Amino acid sequence: MKRTAGRPWGHVALACFLAAAGPAFADFEDDVERAWAGSWVVAQVEMSSDCLGIYNNNEVRGRLSSNKGSRRFAEGELARVDKVNVKSDRVDLYLTVAEPVLVPRTDGPFTLYDERSCRVQFMVDVPREAIKGRRMDDVDAQLLDVVEQYESAAAARRSRAWNRRERDPYPRDYEETLARHAAWKAEEVNRALAATRMAALDAASQVIERVTDDPPYLDGFAAGVDAQRDRSTPSCPDLAGAAPRPTGGGGRGGAGGGGGLAWGTRARRSRVLRVVPGRWAGPMTGALVPSILRLLAGGGSPVLLAGFVAAGDWR
Repeated sequence: MKRTAGRPWGHVALACFLAAAGPAFADFEDDVERAWAGSWVVAQVEMSSDCLGIYNNNEVRGRLSSNKGSRRFAEGELARVDKVNVKSDRVDLYLTVAEPVLVPRTDGPFTLYDERSCRVQFMVDVPREAIKGRRMDDVDAQLLDVVEQYESAAAARRSRAWNRRERDPYPRDYEETLARHAAWKAEEVNRALAATRMAALDAASQVIERVTDDPPYLDGFAAGVDAQRDRSTPSCPDLAGAAPRPTGGGGRGGAGGGGGLAWGTRARRSRVLRVVPGRWAGPMTGALVPSILRLLAGGGSPVLLAGFVAAGDWR
């Protein structure tokens, strides 16, 4: 059912209810909320929105509107009333436009499109005395000069005032564009992973060069490896271009070396890893330190040492 100025919608039942409940029950803003929230409207004025998930201000005085949103909508736009706010000299209708919009964006050589919902805050001037006197009919008359009101979207779409706007179609062959974009994105990640792998290997080499046989240092080294073991493994896109973030763990700087070496080993593999419980044969220093010392004494390479750390904790 359509509501226009001078044709009330649902007021009979509301008036009877308020009369039975008494004047103290009737809060004016609640009355307006009940009469308007959830209904559908066809705008009689232009409106605009940035379509970013917030309600953009649209000041309305009579049939004139003032707005600054980036996306403009002609008269006759269909929308749903989400909520209502009554001020001393105006009533705000918070609207969600029925039809979304497509917003282009650029990612590398591709133009992609995001579907967005648009929201509008109609700030409708209402005589101060009408609100102060809680004159519902006068408030309705002001609102119905700005929008037509309907009980459902289907009813609103039968209005002659509806502008019949629909969301713009996606470009032709857009599914193919999405597939080519996904392939390009994967290649970008692969290139970044390759750079990360080389940097990780270089960092691991530098760690090995700084390893000493000082027991407190080695204790810290083992603790750093253990701390990295407990960290969740990042995905490939997160790993690409990342840098090690060692976690502290005792010793004189050994934790940073151990954590960096363990992280570098994981990055060197360049794949999504699953953290599993530790498999050390005993206390950290009991299993790890002698093996490191044997590798160092025998001229073990950074890659071999990295492989040892990986074999101990990561798969």
